[in-house]
Amino acid sequence: MLANPCGAARTSATARHSGLQTAWLVSVAINLPVPLLYALQIYREDSHCGVYAGIAVIYLWGCQACRERPALMWRVTLGSVLTALGQSLIVGHLLLGYLTTVVTSLAFHLFLSAVFSSEPGWSHESFAQSCVVGCTTILTGLGLIGVSLLLAGFLDTVGFDISHDVE
Repeated sequence: MLANPCGAARTSATARHSGLQTAWLVSVAINLPVPLLYALQIYREDSHCGVYAGIAVIYLWGCQACRERPALMWRVTLGSVLTALGQSLIVGHLLLGYLTTVVTSLAFHLFLSAVFSSEPGWSHESFAQSCVVGCTTILTGLGLIGVSLLLAGFLDTVGFDISHDVE
């Protein structure tokens, strides 16, 4: 009986995408400790759901990108190893987290003050804090992805072959 070459190619592609998604999971896990500890220490306990929601959004976005843009995600996962090693230089991670906190806090407080200023007795502080924390987590994750892409580009520029057959 002859083997189906199309089925074999599909199985091979599925295995590559599965490997890439595993690499994405590992890259999220190795880059999570410093931002997570930072977020859980500076935000009130009732805002922690925003941290977890932000992490879920970044992870699920990456899973989707692994299927749709595997070459890009290969670069992200490779660069994320260097980004994780950079956590020993904690200042960069903390600065990124602080800057995103300031930007999202200002944006949400201005928005919520404008929208709910006419509601007497309604405190939007807890809701706003959870939104700020979630958006801060997403922006910090996107910032770390950007750093990972830059580091992968640097590796490519200095002569490391970072290409990978994921298509």
